[in-house]
Amino acid sequence: MGANIDRSVNDGRGPPVFKISGQVHHRIGSLLPPEGSPPKFLQLYIYDTANEVSNRLKALHSDDGSASSLDPSIIQNLTAMLDQHNPFAKKFRMARDRLEQNCDDEFVIRIVDFSLETFKRDIIIQTKSGNPRHISSLHPAYMPLQYPLLFPFGERGFQVGILYSGLDDRKKGKRQTITMHEYFRYHFHYRRNQHNPFLNYGLLSSQAKIDARAAIDENRLWFILRNQSRLRVENLQGIADAIGRISLGILEAGQKPSDKADIVVRVYNMKLEEMLDDIKSGNAFGHILAGLPHAHIIFWTAEDTTNPSPSMIDKYISAEIPDPKEDPLLYALVAEHMMDGPCGKDNPKCPCMKNGKCSKGFPKSFQEETTIDENGFAIYKQPNNGRFVQKGGIRLDNRWVAPYNPYLLKKFQAHINVEWCNKGGTTRPTRSTQRRA
Repeated sequence: MGANIDRSVNDGRGPPVFKISGQVHHRIGSLLPPEGSPPKFLQLYIYDTANEVSNRLKALHSDDGSASSLDPSIIQNLTAMLDQHNPFAKKFRMARDRLEQNCDDEFVIRIVDFSLETFKRDIIIQTKSGNPRHISSLHPAYMPLQYPLLFPFGERGFQVGILYSGLDDRKKGKRQTITMHEYFRYHFHYRRNQHNPFLNYGLLSSQAKIDARAAIDENRLWFILRNQSRLRVENLQGIADAIGRISLGILEAGQKPSDKADIVVRVYNMKLEEMLDDIKSGNAFGHILAGLPHAHIIFWTAEDTTNPSPSMIDKYISAEIPDPKEDPLLYALVAEHMMDGPCGKDNPKCPCMKNGKCSKGFPKSFQEETTIDENGFAIYKQPNNGRFVQKGGIRLDNRWVAPYNPYLLKKFQAHINVEWCNKGGTTRPTRSTQRRA
């Protein structure tokens, strides 16, 4: 796979991300490596197969992890599985056997596309060649060649000319074949008790989905480029009209949120919409006069906040660990979602650490009562009452609590940081920030 892969985002400070930029393309090289060079990609099936497992480990990118953490026996079993079931692996093994019989034999492997205009998209692999050859995203082998573990039987991917079912019911003159977008949208969809290579295999599935998305975008943009005279471009509202959207599936048992980022985004949006409804209806902070409903939300309450009192702030915002006996649910939610840290000397590699200090200012100082400083900013009640949360073997007390609204925290069970803001004039609005769902 050819792409500008940004590996810097995976620094251990968050869920793993597969990030690319620029054009994505698949290429295929020769059957044999240049003299003096180690084998890689399809050459691993053909050249020096007596040391195939070690060659595969050596071919790993340095950012993909240490080869010492991989079990060679698993690699051996996967290779044997592909040899038995994958048609492309079988072709490459046949080439190996032929070259072993006659090392000077010159031949090519041709992977044929039996759809329209096949001569333009057939994959031709030479014994020895210079630069790798480009593989068309319209070739049925585009995905199975790149992801043999996701498509172990060499299942055909998208190809031009796949017909809709029930063509008799379609009106004459309408398009009768599916688009690449429709093809992948169908295959991305979750179906109970069905294997799905785009959903079930963690980060590899995530990479395949991004790869497919890039192929769709490339296909659509090429269509626009080649059909400028036929398009009524004045009807396009922007790139979103040209690209469209893909619908994915749902999170399955055993998967991490990072495996299905689409679900995380959907759930976050659902919670955000409902939280906004709660705020607007007055359930959380009383009657609201106005607001700016972004992911960082700022709004003005109907209650006069020109001269806020500590009791007014305490009514909506808490920054302390609740009593686990009086409210065990709220205690558990604060422990899970609202504790910052540990950082500092107990965890110097924490993402919040900048120049040896916590960039968020934790731990705070103990505060027996809520007060308003001379600039109008609230200093929340965070008493030294002996309550703590155990996190990573470290006891965190009230100094580590991020301010929250108990009603919102209980309802949405997510990190929702609520702060009392000072506007520097006659109004002091309240701000609610939902950082993640």
